[in-house]
Amino acid sequence: MPMEGVRVRKFKPFFVLAAYVFLAFPFLAVASNYGAGNYGAGTYSLTRAASYTLTGPNSGRVNVVSTAFTITPNDTYVGTVTPSDNGAGGTFSPSALTFNSNTSQTFTYTAVAAGTVTITAQTNPTLNDSSSVITYIVQDVPGTPANVTAVPGNNSATVSFTAPSNGGSPITSYTVTASPGSVVVSGPGSPIVVPNLINGTSYTFTVSATNTVGTSTTSASSTPITLAGDVTPTIPSGGGGGGYSGGPVSTPSPATPIVTPPAGTNAPCANGALYSSVTGEKCPDVPIGNSGGVPGSGTNPYDFTENLSYRMTRPQVKLLQQYLNFKGFTVARKGAGSKGNETTYFGTATRSAVIAFQKAKGIKPSVGFFGPLTRAYIRTH
Repeated sequence: MPMEGVRVRKFKPFFVLAAYVFLAFPFLAVASNYGAGNYGAGTYSLTRAASYTLTGPNSGRVNVVSTAFTITPNDTYVGTVTPSDNGAGGTFSPSALTFNSNTSQTFTYTAVAAGTVTITAQTNPTLNDSSSVITYIVQDVPGTPANVTAVPGNNSATVSFTAPSNGGSPITSYTVTASPGSVVVSGPGSPIVVPNLINGTSYTFTVSATNTVGTSTTSASSTPITLAGDVTPTIPSGGGGGGYSGGPVSTPSPATPIVTPPAGTNAPCANGALYSSVTGEKCPDVPIGNSGGVPGSGTNPYDFTENLSYRMTRPQVKLLQQYLNFKGFTVARKGAGSKGNETTYFGTATRSAVIAFQKAKGIKPSVGFFGPLTRAYIRTH
C-alpha cells in the first residue's frame, strides 16, 4: 500500500526490456543504429568501404625489388589485404596489409622468373576488387648461348651457336670471344665470322648474348680448332703499317709459291702490271693513271691473288699499301707504310686503312680483313 505523500512511477515492460538488451548486448544496439559491422576483443569496428583500387608499376626485373604498389579503400575499411601473384612464386613485402581507416598503404614485389605476372589482392572482409588487376612484365638478361661450335678458315673461324631465351626482352647482339688473343666480334645472330686470327694456332670460342636489361653469362667454350697454315717468318721491328714491335708471327701458307726474282729485276710485271706480284715493287716505265691502271691497256694492275689479314707478312701486303696510299686511304703519313715507304707487313695502320676503304665502298663486314669481297671490288673498279 503506497505511503501517503510518496508518488510511485510505474515502468512499462517495453522500457525494461530495452534497458536489459542495451546492457547485456551493446553491439546489437549499435548495429541497429549503424548497420552490420565487426566486433572483437570488446571493441566494435565499423566498416563502410565497398571497394578498393590497386595501382603500381607494369614491369620489373628478376630478383629486383619493384617500385611500390598502392592499395586504397574507397572509404573506411577495417580488415586485411593480402597481395597475390597467382602462383608465380614471387615475394611481397609486407606479405599482408592491415587497415583501420581509408588511408592508402603500399607493398613491393620481387619476381623470381621472367614472364608475365598477374598482381591482385585478396581482402578480408571481402571488398569489390574485380577491376583491381595489374599485368606485370618481368624481364631478365638473356639465357646462356649453347652448343658453340667453330669451323676453321684462313686467318678466321666461323662460330655457330644455339640462341638462348631472351629474358623477356629482345636480344640485340651476340659477342664471340676467341682465345688465345681475346679477339672479340659482335653480330646479330648465328653464325658469326671471327677474322684476324693467326693460322697454325689452336683456338676456342665463347659466346654471350645481350638485351636491353644486360648481358648473359658466357657460354661454355667450343671444342678447340686449329687454323690451317703454319708459316712463321721473323718480322723486322716497326714493319709496314705500324703497330708491331718485331718478333715471329704465324701467317697463312701462300696460295702460290714465293719465288725470288733475279738480282736487279722486278719480275713478274706481265700484262701491264703496275707493281710486281712477287716483290711488290713498282714495275719499270709504267705510269700510274688516275684510274689506277695503265692508260690504254684495258687491264687492272691490282690483281691480288690471296687474302691478306692482320699480322701477315706477304709481298702483296706491300702492293695493298701502295694501292691504299694511291687511292687516298693513307696507311701512314711518314715512316714505314707511308707513300714510297710501303712494306710487306700487315700491321695496325694497314688494317685501319683497309677498314676505312671498306666503309667508303660499302663492303661489309668492314673489319679490315682483305678477303674475296674486297679483292673482287678492286678487280672490277
